[in-house]
Amino acid sequence: MNLKDMAKRLEDILGLAAPAVGVKLISGDWSPDGWLRGDKLTYCQFIMKAREGGRLIADVDNISCPNGASALGLREVPPKLVSGELLETIGTFEKEAGAEMVASIPRFRLGEWDRIALARLGDFDFEPDLVLIESLPEQIMWLNLASIYGGGGRLEFGTSVSNGTCSDLTVVPMRKGCINISAGCYGCRNATSVADQDMYAGLPFGKLTALIEALEQLQQKAMPRTRGKKAYKGLSVLD
Repeated sequence: MNLKDMAKRLEDILGLAAPAVGVKLISGDWSPDGWLRGDKLTYCQFIMKAREGGRLIADVDNISCPNGASALGLREVPPKLVSGELLETIGTFEKEAGAEMVASIPRFRLGEWDRIALARLGDFDFEPDLVLIESLPEQIMWLNLASIYGGGGRLEFGTSVSNGTCSDLTVVPMRKGCINISAGCYGCRNATSVADQDMYAGLPFGKLTALIEALEQLQQKAMPRTRGKKAYKGLSVLD
């Protein structure tokens, strides 16, 4: 499958209302031709604009959120964030708890990447590193199940309800090589169009082919039975 086919299969099987977004982490001199280095945006806004059809380059100078930029290794962590003062000011943490949370956030090393390319998965003409999805919890459930369909086991997710797209969806899947989900955070729910009922998933692109194949298997029996609420309807008949 090419990238357009992969994106379409993912969207069709899950019934996604918004396209999946690809992310490519770039170091060195290379940059993709024809991609725009646009206005200053938060990282979560870059993802939103990519979902809307942009082919964008984010870097140290145009990511407007110091919190997100530092999680992505593009800037030093701001002192007011390290101390917890900023989080206390915006009302999301007590100061000491905020400082402890900030110290625990998974981050890329400072300078590990120079810039980040973001676009709809189907609009990439090279392989991304990650695939990000914004959708309903039911659709995220099937993604999670597909990720262990052939291997079994249990999934463990990491979030601090802070850095919901930069750390939870980008750093964690890249570092751990597996899917991670996030309910979002103060920043992304404040700064983007994400619907109240939606949540997020991020996964390594290298896992996507197997995940789509697993979704195709789930689509044969488990998915239609569950979506049709067969057991619940049977209970209603008994009543």
